[in-house]
Amino acid sequence: MSFLPDTPYTRYRLLDIGAYKVATWVYERIHFDDAPIDIAFFGTSHTMNGIDSVLVEQSLGNETTRVVNFAIPHFGRDMHYTLVKELLENRKPKLIVLEVREQEARDLHPGTHYLAQPEDLYGAPWVVNLRYFGNLIRLPLRTLKSTSYDSFPELFGFNADFSTVDYHGSHLNHALSWPDGKERTGVASEESLHSLNNLSLPTNWLGELKFYLFHNANLYYVEQISALAKKHNVPIAYAYIPSFGAPKTSLFAEKYPDNKWLYFDEEIFKQKLNWSDPGHLNRDGATALSIDAAHKLGSYLKSD
Repeated sequence: MSFLPDTPYTRYRLLDIGAYKVATWVYERIHFDDAPIDIAFFGTSHTMNGIDSVLVEQSLGNETTRVVNFAIPHFGRDMHYTLVKELLENRKPKLIVLEVREQEARDLHPGTHYLAQPEDLYGAPWVVNLRYFGNLIRLPLRTLKSTSYDSFPELFGFNADFSTVDYHGSHLNHALSWPDGKERTGVASEESLHSLNNLSLPTNWLGELKFYLFHNANLYYVEQISALAKKHNVPIAYAYIPSFGAPKTSLFAEKYPDNKWLYFDEEIFKQKLNWSDPGHLNRDGATALSIDAAHKLGSYLKSD
C-alpha cells in the first residue's frame, strides 16, 4: 500500500493543517508559476515571520532577481530536505538560503510524512529518529488516501487540477501581516525576553554521545541537503535567525558542511521592540531583517 501510485500535488494539498497549508503553495509556486525562483528561503516560523520576500526583492534593487520564502512552521530538517529536493528536481535557483538557529532541534518535523516520497521515509535515519516508525505506520494510509483522491475525486468533492483562482501568487508572506491582513505589530512583554545562557557544547565523551543521539537525525539531513545542492550545482547560504538573547553565532556552526554563512545585523535581534514573542520578530523586526538580508544577499551575489 505504501507504494501505490499517487500524485505529489495531491499529497501536498492534503497537508491541510493550520499554517502547514503553505506546503500547497510551495508546490504550486514550483510547478505552476513560470516566474523565476532565484533565491529560495527554507526554514521554520523564524524565517516565515522574519523574511518578507517582496521587501527583499525591492531592497535588492535588482528587478531581475526573484525571491521566495518557502518556510514552514516547526523545526525538522527532513521537511527542509523534502522541499529542497522538490525545488531542485524542477527548478534551477541561483541560491538556497537555509535557516539556522542557535541550536539544532532534537525532533524531526511532524508533517514530513504527508509529503515525502515513500523511499525517503523508509531510508530516513533511525538513530535517534523519534518519528521513524510513526511515519512508516502512517505511510500506507496516507498513500491510500491520496490515491483514492486521485482515482475517485468526485467521491471526495476534490478537484485534482490546479486552480489559478485559488493560487496565492508568486509571493506568500506572513512576516509583515497575518494571512487575514492583520499587521503583526504586537510586542513581546519585557518579562518574556531574556538571555539564553544555558546553551553549551559537550565537553566529555558522555556529552558527545548524548549530543550525537539527540541531534544525529537533523544533522544527517543538513548533510543531505548540502549534498543535493552540490549535485545540482546550486550554492547554499546558512542564515542565522536566532531567538531573542541567543549567542552571536550558532552553537552548531562547526557541525554544518562548508557553505556560506549569513549573519545579520545584531542590533535587529537585540532590540526588544522588534519581537512579538521570544522566538519571532514582529513587523518592525521583520522589516529590518528583510532589508538587511537584501544587503547581505546583494553583496554575496556580486562576489560570487
